[in-house]
Amino acid sequence: MQTVKWFDITRQNQLIKAEFLKKVGKILDSGEICMGKLCQEFEEKWATMNGARFCVLTSSGTDALILTIDTLNIKGLILTPDISFIATPNAISLTRNNVLFCETDSNGNIDIKHAISRVYNQRLFNPIKALLPVAMYGNPPDLENLQKLAKSINIPLVLDASQAHLAICNNKHLIDYCDVVTQSFYVTKNLSCIVEQGCVLTNNEELYKKLKQLRNHGRGADNYDYEEIGYNSRPSEIAAASLLVRLPFIESWTERRIEIANKYNELLKPLKEAG
Repeated sequence: MQTVKWFDITRQNQLIKAEFLKKVGKILDSGEICMGKLCQEFEEKWATMNGARFCVLTSSGTDALILTIDTLNIKGLILTPDISFIATPNAISLTRNNVLFCETDSNGNIDIKHAISRVYNQRLFNPIKALLPVAMYGNPPDLENLQKLAKSINIPLVLDASQAHLAICNNKHLIDYCDVVTQSFYVTKNLSCIVEQGCVLTNNEELYKKLKQLRNHGRGADNYDYEEIGYNSRPSEIAAASLLVRLPFIESWTERRIEIANKYNELLKPLKEAG
């Protein structure tokens, strides 16, 4: 019997290896290690591909969430689904906020009816300060109604789209519904990176500038002018090179994943029907 690996990144790596090593050589020759031309190039390209005005690379998807919560100055209760990777509630707790879990629907996404109930049950004694849904398994939640809910009580809508690269909801980009979309480029994602990286997408220029500041220790315009208490979440040029050489393949790789998933569904259907 042949053992099938859960995930094998090595085949992807072989496709991009030569081009990636060329870029690494140029990085070594330039001495530009982080937040350089390649980071900027990726940020611009990825923002355009996702229909966003701005993209801010971070050192991980978790950092993307933490920076977003801090940048939005959220203080209090944050509603998030009870099914997600631990990074989502961890980011809430690490920013000294409180997690309020919400029931999920059959797709593993936040259930809009329960979300509405939670928001209005909490509004008098401990109001919810932000909505943080997750695009579980790459499937966006009911963003249209979540957006309406967030706007009705004037709180931010932040989407953890770590598994939803280039996803579309009702023929619109995810950022069209949200204040912020965060993503991860962990090795198992549709667009992966040679090291841990993440990003924040937004259309708000003020948020964009603040995010860039906080990811670099809160540094202002001057190298020795630190205006905020920030983080060391600077993206590396090698990471950006890894992402850039993978960009041309992301759509075909995603389509291939869908084909394989459909094949599994087909082969496993008799077991499901048999109960």
